[in-house]
Amino acid sequence: ISMSAKSHSKFVVSLLRETHFSRDEVETLLIIYNQLIGKSDSDKLNPNKFKEVLHSTFTMTDDLMMERIYQGFATHGETAITSADFVCGMSIFLKGTLEEHTQFCFKVYDLNGDGYISKEEMYHLLKNSLVKHAPDEDAEEGVKDLIELVCKKLDMDHDGRISYDDFSKSVAKDPLVLQILGQCLPSIELREIFLSTFSVK
Repeated sequence: ISMSAKSHSKFVVSLLRETHFSRDEVETLLIIYNQLIGKSDSDKLNPNKFKEVLHSTFTMTDDLMMERIYQGFATHGETAITSADFVCGMSIFLKGTLEEHTQFCFKVYDLNGDGYISKEEMYHLLKNSLVKHAPDEDAEEGVKDLIELVCKKLDMDHDGRISYDDFSKSVAKDPLVLQILGQCLPSIELREIFLSTFSVK
């Protein structure tokens, strides 16, 4: 459903308030979004199209992580990504503050949305990265060892799980632990490349 020029302008202004983008950047992202949904029946972005963007633009390959990033973008009370979700998510992805990145990564890693990252969730997040590189038994042990290391690093209150408070304090102390459970943000280099394709200098 096409918006009137007036309501489109209001929509863009609301996105400017919510994001770190300029008007031109917001307009360009909305064009990209509309190209992605194409002539589909839905006016929302489906997971497969979104994964294609993550893969081709940001070289992401882990299916679970891409599914979780999709869920992380879908914040306006939907399970699918609206145009507002897309622009706001890209703002965090491409220009987010450390605090925004921390909140986003935690949301991606908290698989069941209960406010904690459990050892079971860590196992699901880490197993793919090791299983590819080692025989089954070695991989199983390797994942368990890795979980213990992660807990030692992040579990500030020693209750066997990672709360948001644990995670944010750990990241503030050492930003390198931000993506300790898997890549859910693009590299700085790929962010710059993507932004340079449409940013007005």
